[in-house]
Amino acid sequence: TRIESNRTLLKILLIILTFSTNCSIVAYDHSTKYINISIPEAIHLIRIQNIFVTMLWKYLTYQYGYMGAVKRFDYLIKNYLDTLNRINANVSAQHWEMVDIIVEKTTHSLAIDR
Repeated sequence: TRIESNRTLLKILLIILTFSTNCSIVAYDHSTKYINISIPEAIHLIRIQNIFVTMLWKYLTYQYGYMGAVKRFDYLIKNYLDTLNRINANVSAQHWEMVDIIVEKTTHSLAIDR
């Protein structure tokens, strides 16, 4: 089922996603080639996100009652996870397409060099 259009719900959800750790600013460490996220910053983001998730839950229960809130919250979470899964699948597919092209070009280049 689709969730009806609700601007307030969308605004709260966008704020929650803005404060998710996937959207946070990270520092790339060139010496170790790792991305560093400081623990205090991550904990601070989680606290902010928890406040807005609580606000979302209270809004949903006020607007739709407990069972309606459960159904809508379930739908929102499922939809978000499905979207992340689709994005990952697209990135993975693009990666393997690039690998295939590189392998073909390398094979072709090696065949020409012989």
